[in-house]
Amino acid sequence: MTIPPNSYQGQTASQGFPQQQTPYQPADFHPAPAQPTYPQAPQYSVTTAPFQIGFRFTGGAASWLGVQILGVLITVCTLGICYPWAIVMTYRWQAETTYINGYQMQFTGDAWSLFGNWVKWLLLCIVTLGIYSFWVYPRMTKWIVEHHQVNPAGIYLPM
Repeated sequence: MTIPPNSYQGQTASQGFPQQQTPYQPADFHPAPAQPTYPQAPQYSVTTAPFQIGFRFTGGAASWLGVQILGVLITVCTLGICYPWAIVMTYRWQAETTYINGYQMQFTGDAWSLFGNWVKWLLLCIVTLGIYSFWVYPRMTKWIVEHHQVNPAGIYLPM
């Protein structure tokens, strides 16, 4: 025997059928608007932006190759001990050939401070059986970024 649809209407919960309840709403309840309204942000295109930043890189293949060859020689001849000097040379070359809004960049890091960090990172990698090596690259990148700046006394190259 099947129960026809809606045959339970009018019966109460005590008879086994749930009653529909309406949610309580206070008298001063006002539903939220469907779409919140926000002030429109100004629309800029590349040509109408309030400011623009210009980048220029003047490095060439020959100078880069010279820095890299010197860095490899330093690293190989010292069995990797002077690798921080090779890194500093590379980033100093990169900064000296990069201009932002016409102002030359400058790399202020020195190899001795990087060497100190390098020894510390090596010891932490040994103590943690290599687990700390996952943190070396972000620490190295942080050190490199913190030692870049615009050189106020450097060469000005108009964009």
